[in-house]
Amino acid sequence: NALAKEAIKEIETKKQVLLDNHYTILIQAQTKDSVDIHIRHQEQSGSSSFGFFRYTQSTKLLEEMDAVSGNYKPVK
Repeated sequence: NALAKEAIKEIETKKQVLLDNHYTILIQAQTKDSVDIHIRHQEQSGSSSFGFFRYTQSTKLLEEMDAVSGNYKPVK
């Protein structure tokens, strides 16, 4: 999936993380122009949520969900 791969590369760059086999990447929703991705981090004690992200291809905008409000905010 080219759009998801582009989004994952953007997440890795902006969050300065390597999404290797310790992460599970779940595509939650996708349109022609955007993709919603949930990333979970696998640890020995279980797994935890790394974050919910939305990437819009036409604007190259990466957003991360605020855990408190549930609203997406741009990742700087």
